[in-house]
Amino acid sequence: MLCMTVGGQIPTIQHEHPGLYNFLLGSVGFPLGLTVIMVVGADLFTSSCMYMITAWLEGRVATYYVIKNWVVAWFSNLCGCLIMAQLVVWAGLFAPPKNEFPIYLAHKKTSATFGATVCKGILCNWLVNLAVWMANSARDVTGKAVGVYLPVSAFVTLGTEHVVANQFELSLAKMLGSGMSLRTIICSNWIPACIGNVIGGAFFVGTLYAGCYGTLYERIWLRFTQIYIFCVPKRTRERIDAMQKALYDKLFGWIDWDAITAPPAPLDLTAATTADGKPAGATAAAEGAAAATAAAQPVSRHVSNAGGVARAVSSLLAETPKMVAAAFRNPPMTPFERKRTSAGLGSDVV
Repeated sequence: MLCMTVGGQIPTIQHEHPGLYNFLLGSVGFPLGLTVIMVVGADLFTSSCMYMITAWLEGRVATYYVIKNWVVAWFSNLCGCLIMAQLVVWAGLFAPPKNEFPIYLAHKKTSATFGATVCKGILCNWLVNLAVWMANSARDVTGKAVGVYLPVSAFVTLGTEHVVANQFELSLAKMLGSGMSLRTIICSNWIPACIGNVIGGAFFVGTLYAGCYGTLYERIWLRFTQIYIFCVPKRTRERIDAMQKALYDKLFGWIDWDAITAPPAPLDLTAATTADGKPAGATAAAEGAAAATAAAQPVSRHVSNAGGVARAVSSLLAETPKMVAAAFRNPPMTPFERKRTSAGLGSDVV
């Protein structure tokens, strides 16, 4: 509403300076709405696409509750948009000639093809859910506002489709006398925009980040391993293992791992000599037993420390491949997975 009041009421720049027009339309108004939602804790359908699919992939919510949340959020947002649009009409905020821009924008949104609207919806909710993710990462209201502002202003400036925003805009245009039928509004915009928003939020943000910060990718790897063991015969697996070992020997067989990982030989201090070629022991005896003992103590400590560091490095080099292989074979469980396993719960029920 605010963006249509500011950017939409400057008709001269729309044709002469379309870039400035898009900037004003995107930078004023839309970021305010999502900032308020993030601060006060309201529920938005497009952000629920990310929230619910992430929780579902982690096994923290059942499929029934995902669908229920989406349906309730969608129709609740629609009711809120209808109430707000009717209040705007009663208030006369878009009385003629201000009603020209909302009607023009509504016809523009319903004139695109089904596929184009779906793609615009994907791009839109990708940016919106990135804004939501950034806002959740912030610790104060200022950080939330900044995190929301950049992606939201970008999606409006680009002209993408947000189903909740379109619920308000198209409803307002119909109330202002656009002449569009309800079927045109639903089939030409709301349905394709909703499909695109679900794909953009649930997959391009929710699924990807569930893999980055959750256990999704680990469970996929384990599932592929189980399928491989179940479907591939034992003889074939043995042949594949033999081929892998042969390839490994061909690529890395020239490396002497024993020489790399073996601890260094201890230093023989008795064989050391002085600068004039005389044995160090004779020189030390000539200088006196007390001086030799005092000089040998720091040297012994230094050699002992050096040997300890070398042994630690060698042990680390020897054990690292084993630890990496063990981590791939048996990835550690997260605290939530351990709790779920101990409670005997499935992957679809908390």
